[in-house]
Amino acid sequence: MQNKETNSRIRLLKVLEILKQTDEDHRLTIPDIQEKLKKSDILSERKAIAKDIASLEEAGYPILRPSGNRQDGFAMLDPLFEEYQWKILADSVAAARFLTLTDSKHLIEQILKATTVNGRNLIKDTTKINRDYKSEDFKNKYKISTIFTSIIKKRQITFKYKESDGLNAKLKNKIYTVSPYALILWHEEYYLIAASENHDNPIHYRIERMVNIKPTHIPTRPMDEIEGLTNEKHKEDIQGYIRRTNDLWGGTQLIKLKLACPKEIQSYLRRQFGKSIIFTHNKKTDLYETTVQVYDNDGLYYTLARYGNNIRLIAPKQVKERYITFLKNILSHYE
Repeated sequence: MQNKETNSRIRLLKVLEILKQTDEDHRLTIPDIQEKLKKSDILSERKAIAKDIASLEEAGYPILRPSGNRQDGFAMLDPLFEEYQWKILADSVAAARFLTLTDSKHLIEQILKATTVNGRNLIKDTTKINRDYKSEDFKNKYKISTIFTSIIKKRQITFKYKESDGLNAKLKNKIYTVSPYALILWHEEYYLIAASENHDNPIHYRIERMVNIKPTHIPTRPMDEIEGLTNEKHKEDIQGYIRRTNDLWGGTQLIKLKLACPKEIQSYLRRQFGKSIIFTHNKKTDLYETTVQVYDNDGLYYTLARYGNNIRLIAPKQVKERYITFLKNILSHYE
């Protein structure tokens, strides 16, 4: 049986939990708090609740007290997150493809418990989950946990990798051993950025396709040994790697690509290739030219094609020729 001191601590924590769900527009009187405690099988006198609120104030919690008429009740000021921030968190969970429908609903329920009345109403009315986009792999959360732990401990991992329709017959028994460096969320999917023991180029894997992930006791390779994961100052540059691989298409050959575009397209290219790229105005063509460093892969051609005639590939010549062939192959389907 719980003693009086234990009951007091439980009640204090519950009062704190209740007040965290209030705001200036949704206050609670002591009888309101008393009723909510009762629903949690906690019976308490009003004086005890008032004492708990005073203890929370002494501990530094910003609590708004009733005004003169004493009918508007108490509220917690300066919540952990603003309502729009809770909304962003809920929408991120709803959009995350690597989460199952069950896990998504559970996480959103946890968010609803933590936010205010306005926040709960906002999320319930506007956050929608697209069932068709949700993963069916309930193990994804355990995969993510294993990888995060290995990254923190700087230890390599082993796993098998499957194609979209299952394990490749030729690679069915292949076990990959890699040094994990980062787990990034890209287009609502988690990807592992890593390097193998035998190659100095980074590689990435989609978490959804990784199976039988196991931690090892082997230390990870230093990141500065891997080409493309650090910048010229030898600092981590994962975002740079994403840009250079043209949205994680991979590749091993880095090239310097010269592009030209109208002035109004500059912002789109900066978003694609990085804010630091520099444009120079070609007065003869009235276009703005820039040079970016990227991997030569199919993703590059898909990226360029997305901008249509708003972008021109100037050099190198062999890449330009491959891009022309790429476009001709697309057109051949409509002839």
